[in-house]
Amino acid sequence: MGGEDKIQDIDDVCHNANPLESIAVDGTPFSVLMDRAVRLKTYQLSSERFKFESYPRFMQNTIFHGWGDGDIAKEIRNTRQDTISLEQKMNVARRIKNQGKEHFENGRFEESCNHYEMASGIFCYLENKNPRWKEEGIKDCFV
Repeated sequence: MGGEDKIQDIDDVCHNANPLESIAVDGTPFSVLMDRAVRLKTYQLSSERFKFESYPRFMQNTIFHGWGDGDIAKEIRNTRQDTISLEQKMNVARRIKNQGKEHFENGRFEESCNHYEMASGIFCYLENKNPRWKEEGIKDCFV
């Protein structure tokens, strides 16, 4: 019977809408433990990115705009090359801004803000020089 109980527990976890809520370590839900771990890591890294944290949120977010495989991320990476003219940058920024306007008109305000942020970030942005930043975190010495 012990094995059947474990199978039932696994089924409960797999079919739960939020499986992290059903997992507990010493009675503490896993989601609470993860939240605490994230807060601790954020606090530990905050001393190494004091300058980064002093920037406005929209400027901090520019560090992430060129990451990823999406079309906009690729376009943003391309505009950050020294060989790109101001006119080319303006065209890309206008296109991204217009996508933001479409999102706004359709009530997708968060997407709208993200696109406006990316459009302005074409001209003024932060860049992380550490290729291992995802593992090591964002540190002022690399921004």
